[in-house]
Amino acid sequence: MEEILTDAFLALFNDDQSVRDRFFQSKSIAGASSSSASSSASSVLHRHVPAVNRALGKVVRHADRLGEVAEYLRVMGRLHHQRGVHVSSEQEYTTDR
Repeated sequence: MEEILTDAFLALFNDDQSVRDRFFQSKSIAGASSSSASSSASSVLHRHVPAVNRALGKVVRHADRLGEVAEYLRVMGRLHHQRGVHVSSEQEYTTDR
């Protein structure tokens, strides 16, 4: 699953450079040297993917009773919103540019 998520993040970053930039800026990589930034970016992504995997697992386990994870989803949405990631009513991501 983590390989699938890593590939999904890399595809998202490839499709929209602003998402990539915002992701890594929020993880405080901006300003590092290019070799250091590359290593740091890889490390950050490898730390973030397991967290996303756990979050997805939590939601999937409660798929038949989403009310039990509603507050958790609100918190995750708020954290992402604060970092400029917004989901429209059509379930597509948008970013502040």
